[in-house]
Amino acid sequence: LYGGFENIPDTLIKLSGVAREVKIYMLDTSLPGKQSSYEPYIFIADTDGNGYPELHFITLSIGWSHVGEAGDTIQRGTSEPVSCDQWGCSFSSARFVEIDWSDQPLIMRFDKLSVDGTQYAMIEVSIRFYFHDNLADDIDQVENSDYKLFGVYLLDANESYKIVSGQEWSYQQLAPLEDTYPPNLNFVTFNVPLLVPNTNHTYVVAVRFWDPYKISDYGMDDGDFIMSVEFIGITYYTRG
Repeated sequence: LYGGFENIPDTLIKLSGVAREVKIYMLDTSLPGKQSSYEPYIFIADTDGNGYPELHFITLSIGWSHVGEAGDTIQRGTSEPVSCDQWGCSFSSARFVEIDWSDQPLIMRFDKLSVDGTQYAMIEVSIRFYFHDNLADDIDQVENSDYKLFGVYLLDANESYKIVSGQEWSYQQLAPLEDTYPPNLNFVTFNVPLLVPNTNHTYVVAVRFWDPYKISDYGMDDGDFIMSVEFIGITYYTRG
């Protein structure tokens, strides 16, 4: 889970199977603070080998950290001194920081998972969920552990997809699911009940991911995450 490439042309990547396309994303240090899309952070793959693909949201790039450290950071220097005086020599050093965060969550809507409000009073969404972070000290490394990192919702397709019911998990709730190093590979099962309003509207299921953590003035909050979702099924409860 941890690692980074400095010289992509000198890196050997072995692929087995068939891919429609291969993309390599690189850190652009010339444009600090520039916003990007969520596209580099989302992919679909069967990583546990059970034959069913998972939806993965990943902001973790390089490494893990303790309190006061930036996790996604590489410090690189040379072995030759660049200047010397009577006190000693200094060496060139470059610090590459990959701080991925956003001020808005990503909501992914699944329009084919639709529900008729006149027929059903509730649905229960069953998912397999994987969570990992690069914070060795967990909630002690963030100033606000109540940020909601993941959620499952029911949206009203007739009302601009507003949220009508849902369940959310904060970092404080998710942190006990994982071990930063060495990382565990355990999925957990969530059964999420979602109430359906009694209207003639159509409702759809959605999931939300969010990485709100950047480096604060106190060296805190550089949290990066892996969140993976595999849908098991949906149980429909009809109206009486």
